[in-house]
Amino acid sequence: MKKMVIFDRDGTIIIDHGYTHKVTDLEWMNGAIELLRVLNQMGIYVVVATNQSGIGRGYYSQEDVRLFHLQMSIEVKANGGKIDTFYVCPHSPDLNGFPTCRCRKPNPGMLLSAMHDFNVAPEECIFVGNSESDLEAAKKSGIEFVLVDREIDAKEILELCKC
Repeated sequence: MKKMVIFDRDGTIIIDHGYTHKVTDLEWMNGAIELLRVLNQMGIYVVVATNQSGIGRGYYSQEDVRLFHLQMSIEVKANGGKIDTFYVCPHSPDLNGFPTCRCRKPNPGMLLSAMHDFNVAPEECIFVGNSESDLEAAKKSGIEFVLVDREIDAKEILELCKC
């Protein structure tokens, strides 16, 4: 069975500028593009799962996010890699900060959809994120979690991906 690494987006593989959605604000974390390329070379699916409450709040549109993700894909491809797909939760949390949908992390909807869509078992999957809600989503999905704290630890991720 093929493996999968699912990445949170903001603060994990790209710099989080707060409601980051403009192509001009796309700034990669150190080593992120190279890590994606190496994972691809290892035959591992690379997926992004991101909460984008700015859509639900009316700060930007789904089309803005689609174009942003297209630019991310172009830049990764230009460096010899690819992102297999993006999962986006466009919903805002409720007034207390809790999800109002199945897909918004810490709920596991996006992670479960990715595993289902690519036919990958939880034990063949890793979720890489930078927040408590990412950790909770991984736990609820039954998959391994790697915390990013200011910088991606490519060595740790690659070690976990080895057969």
